[in-house]
Amino acid sequence: WDYAGRTIYPGLIESYSNLGLTAPEATRSGQGGGQPAQAEKRGSAQHWNPLVRAEEEAADRVAIDKKDAKALRDLGFGAALAAPPKGIFRGTSALVSLADDAPRQGLLQPEVAQHLAFETVNFDFNNPQPRYPTSLLGAIALARQTFIDAQWYQEAQAAYRKNSNQTRPEDNLALAAVAAALANRKPFLFEADNDKNFLRAVALAREFNVNLWVRGSGSEYLQLEQIKRANVPLILPLDFPE
Repeated sequence: WDYAGRTIYPGLIESYSNLGLTAPEATRSGQGGGQPAQAEKRGSAQHWNPLVRAEEEAADRVAIDKKDAKALRDLGFGAALAAPPKGIFRGTSALVSLADDAPRQGLLQPEVAQHLAFETVNFDFNNPQPRYPTSLLGAIALARQTFIDAQWYQEAQAAYRKNSNQTRPEDNLALAAVAAALANRKPFLFEADNDKNFLRAVALAREFNVNLWVRGSGSEYLQLEQIKRANVPLILPLDFPE
């Protein structure tokens, strides 16, 4: 390739974005935060709570608008992390090129991290279906329970493989994805919306031996010493004033 007369320069990496990813529907049943009837049936592959969608992969649905890609390229960015935007267990992110390629051609790393946040849903008296979690306490409880369930799921599947005469455990794609990430020490990238949730995420990671990364909020200076002691990779937001 003849690059005479051109300039080659290193490209920046946008280390956390929802670029090319639209937010999924509030739930798979259309009832925000409810429990889909189909997920109550034995053998359903989806988690009973629609905020637990760890099986979803950004690489399968990322579609970057060419105008968005060009705007970032003009600022010097050559690649971006496309992170799923909704849920408590949100699924895996992908590292994508910002060149004018088809999505598959521009896929640099299909699975970077499993994404996690303490997300809640609004309480609605008019909704006939229960909505959970509606509080931070509930979101933390659901995150803990999902890790516990994923550990049980892995053990139950292993036990069945050794002895198929017992009752076969139901398939659950979300628990399988969480269990695999834990077993392979894949990073769980937690999106912290404040410094307190940063420390709550650290406590959760220690409890379940999670390989934790954190996308910070910019308020980390309020808990600086504790956050430094946590010693986890941290992505900080960069927002220059006008």
